Amino acid sequence: MKTWLGVLVDVVTVAVAIAALALVGERYFTVSAPAAVPSAMAASLLNTQIGETFGVDFAAAEQTALVVFREECPACVKSLPFYRRLTDFEAAGVQIVFAAPEHNTNIETYLESRDVDPDAVVFTSAGRISPFVATPTLVIADQGGVIRHAWVGSLAPAAEAEVLHELFGA
Repeated sequence: MKTWLGVLVDVVTVAVAIAALALVGERYFTVSAPAAVPSAMAASLLNTQIGETFGVDFAAAEQTALVVFREECPACVKSLPFYRRLTDFEAAGVQIVFAAPEHNTNIETYLESRDVDPDAVVFTSAGRISPFVATPTLVIADQGGVIRHAWVGSLAPAAEAEVLHELFGA
Protein backbone atom coordinates (compact mmCIF):
# COMPACT_ATOMS: atom_id res chain seq x y z
CA MET A 1 0.00 0.00 0.00
CA LYS A 2 1.25 3.46 -0.92
CA THR A 3 1.77 6.15 1.61
CA TRP A 4 0.46 9.66 1.19
CA LEU A 5 4.00 10.74 0.21
CA GLY A 6 4.06 8.16 -2.60
CA VAL A 7 0.70 9.35 -3.90
CA LEU A 8 1.85 12.96 -3.74
CA VAL A 9 5.01 12.13 -5.74
CA ASP A 10 2.88 10.34 -8.37
CA VAL A 11 0.49 13.32 -8.66
CA VAL A 12 3.39 15.79 -9.00
CA THR A 13 5.04 13.58 -11.64
CA VAL A 14 1.84 13.43 -13.70
CA ALA A 15 1.32 17.23 -13.35
CA VAL A 16 4.89 17.95 -14.52
CA ALA A 17 4.46 15.58 -17.48
CA ILE A 18 1.21 17.31 -18.52
CA ALA A 19 2.82 20.75 -18.22
CA ALA A 20 5.80 19.62 -20.30
CA LEU A 21 3.53 18.23 -23.02
CA ALA A 22 1.50 21.44 -23.05
CA LEU A 23 4.66 23.53 -23.50
CA VAL A 24 5.91 21.31 -26.30
CA GLY A 25 2.51 21.42 -27.99
CA GLU A 26 2.30 25.20 -27.72
CA ARG A 27 5.80 25.69 -29.08
CA TYR A 28 5.58 23.35 -32.04
CA PHE A 29 1.93 23.26 -32.99
CA THR A 30 0.70 26.84 -32.52
CA VAL A 31 0.69 29.02 -35.65
CA SER A 32 -0.84 32.30 -34.52
CA ALA A 33 1.69 33.60 -31.97
CA PRO A 34 4.20 35.36 -34.32
CA ALA A 35 1.57 37.75 -35.71
CA ALA A 36 2.18 40.38 -33.00
CA VAL A 37 5.73 41.10 -34.13
CA PRO A 38 4.88 41.93 -37.77
CA SER A 39 1.93 44.03 -36.57
CA ALA A 40 4.23 46.08 -34.34
CA MET A 41 6.70 46.43 -37.22
CA ALA A 42 3.92 47.54 -39.55
CA ALA A 43 2.58 50.05 -37.04
CA SER A 44 6.03 51.58 -36.62
CA LEU A 45 6.12 52.37 -40.36
CA LEU A 46 2.91 54.44 -40.43
CA ASN A 47 3.40 58.13 -41.25
CA THR A 48 7.04 57.56 -42.21
CA GLN A 49 8.25 59.78 -45.05
CA ILE A 50 9.90 57.61 -47.73
CA GLY A 51 9.63 60.07 -50.62
CA GLU A 52 13.37 60.33 -51.23
CA THR A 53 14.39 56.87 -50.04
CA PHE A 54 14.16 54.82 -53.23
CA GLY A 55 13.85 57.27 -56.08
CA VAL A 56 10.17 56.45 -56.59
CA ASP A 57 8.01 59.18 -58.11
CA PHE A 58 5.21 59.09 -55.55
CA ALA A 59 3.61 62.16 -57.12
CA ALA A 60 2.88 60.11 -60.26
CA ALA A 61 -0.09 58.40 -58.59
CA GLU A 62 -2.53 59.06 -55.78
CA GLN A 63 -1.34 55.88 -54.07
CA THR A 64 1.78 53.80 -54.45
CA ALA A 65 2.04 50.25 -53.19
CA LEU A 66 5.70 49.56 -52.45
CA VAL A 67 6.59 45.90 -51.99
CA VAL A 68 9.97 45.30 -50.35
CA PHE A 69 11.00 41.92 -51.74
CA ARG A 70 13.96 39.51 -51.92
CA GLU A 71 14.17 36.47 -54.20
CA GLU A 72 15.75 34.35 -51.48
CA CYS A 73 13.07 35.19 -48.90
CA PRO A 74 10.73 32.19 -48.31
CA ALA A 75 7.83 34.42 -47.22
CA CYS A 76 8.29 36.52 -50.37
CA VAL A 77 8.14 33.43 -52.56
CA LYS A 78 5.05 32.23 -50.67
CA SER A 79 3.41 35.63 -51.34
CA LEU A 80 3.98 35.56 -55.13
CA PRO A 81 0.40 34.48 -55.98
CA PHE A 82 -0.94 37.52 -54.12
CA TYR A 83 1.59 39.84 -55.79
CA ARG A 84 0.52 38.43 -59.16
CA ARG A 85 -3.11 39.31 -58.35
CA LEU A 86 -2.04 42.72 -57.05
CA THR A 87 -0.18 43.61 -60.24
CA ASP A 88 -3.02 42.30 -62.43
CA PHE A 89 -5.30 45.11 -61.21
CA GLU A 90 -5.44 48.16 -63.44
CA ALA A 91 -6.56 51.34 -61.72
CA ALA A 92 -6.00 55.00 -62.42
CA GLY A 93 -4.19 56.67 -59.57
CA VAL A 94 -2.42 53.53 -58.32
CA GLN A 95 1.11 52.35 -59.05
CA ILE A 96 2.76 49.14 -57.84
CA VAL A 97 6.51 49.31 -57.23
CA PHE A 98 8.83 46.54 -56.05
CA ALA A 99 11.97 47.40 -54.08
CA ALA A 100 14.75 44.81 -53.96
CA PRO A 101 18.31 44.77 -52.64
CA GLU A 102 20.82 45.91 -55.22
CA HIS A 103 22.37 42.42 -55.31
CA ASN A 104 19.07 41.08 -56.78
CA THR A 105 20.02 42.42 -60.21
CA ASN A 106 17.81 39.93 -62.04
CA ILE A 107 14.71 40.67 -59.95
CA GLU A 108 12.76 42.01 -62.94
CA THR A 109 13.35 38.79 -64.88
CA TYR A 110 12.51 36.76 -61.78
CA LEU A 111 9.19 38.57 -61.27
CA GLU A 112 8.36 38.44 -64.97
CA SER A 113 8.94 34.66 -65.05
CA ARG A 114 6.34 34.37 -62.28
CA ASP A 115 3.82 36.64 -64.04
CA VAL A 116 4.28 39.48 -61.55
CA ASP A 117 4.29 42.74 -63.52
CA PRO A 118 4.88 45.82 -61.33
CA ASP A 119 4.85 49.33 -62.72
CA ALA A 120 8.47 49.77 -61.62
CA VAL A 121 11.33 48.04 -59.82
CA VAL A 122 13.76 50.02 -57.70
CA PHE A 123 16.81 48.92 -55.76
CA THR A 124 17.82 49.52 -52.19
CA SER A 125 21.44 49.86 -51.25
CA ALA A 126 23.41 49.58 -48.05
CA GLY A 127 24.21 53.30 -48.29
CA ARG A 128 20.57 54.41 -48.15
CA ILE A 129 18.71 54.63 -44.90
CA SER A 130 15.60 52.47 -45.12
CA PRO A 131 12.84 52.03 -42.56
CA PHE A 132 12.22 48.47 -43.77
CA VAL A 133 13.83 45.71 -41.74
CA ALA A 134 11.91 42.65 -42.93
CA THR A 135 10.75 41.11 -46.16
CA PRO A 136 8.23 40.99 -47.48
CA THR A 137 6.92 44.37 -46.45
CA LEU A 138 4.07 46.04 -48.32
CA VAL A 139 3.26 49.69 -47.72
CA ILE A 140 0.86 52.11 -49.33
CA ALA A 141 2.17 55.64 -49.59
CA ASP A 142 0.39 58.81 -50.63
CA GLN A 143 1.54 61.30 -53.30
CA GLY A 144 3.97 62.85 -50.84
CA GLY A 145 5.68 59.52 -50.14
CA VAL A 146 4.20 59.17 -46.63
CA ILE A 147 3.25 55.64 -45.58
CA ARG A 148 -0.47 55.43 -44.82
CA HIS A 149 -0.85 51.63 -44.53
CA ALA A 150 1.71 48.87 -43.85
CA TRP A 151 1.86 45.09 -43.64
CA VAL A 152 4.88 42.91 -42.81
CA GLY A 153 5.34 39.25 -43.68
CA SER A 154 3.13 36.81 -45.55
CA LEU A 155 -0.41 38.09 -45.51
CA ALA A 156 -3.46 36.12 -44.42
CA PRO A 157 -6.39 36.22 -46.84
CA ALA A 158 -8.11 38.92 -44.75
CA ALA A 159 -5.01 41.15 -44.92
CA GLU A 160 -4.73 40.57 -48.68
CA ALA A 161 -8.35 41.67 -49.04
CA GLU A 162 -7.56 44.75 -46.93
CA VAL A 163 -4.68 45.69 -49.25
CA LEU A 164 -6.86 45.31 -52.34
CA HIS A 165 -9.63 47.34 -50.71
CA GLU A 166 -7.27 50.17 -49.73
CA LEU A 167 -5.81 50.36 -53.24
CA PHE A 168 -8.72 49.50 -55.51
CA GLY A 169 -11.84 49.53 -53.38
CA ALA A 170 -12.19 45.84 -54.29
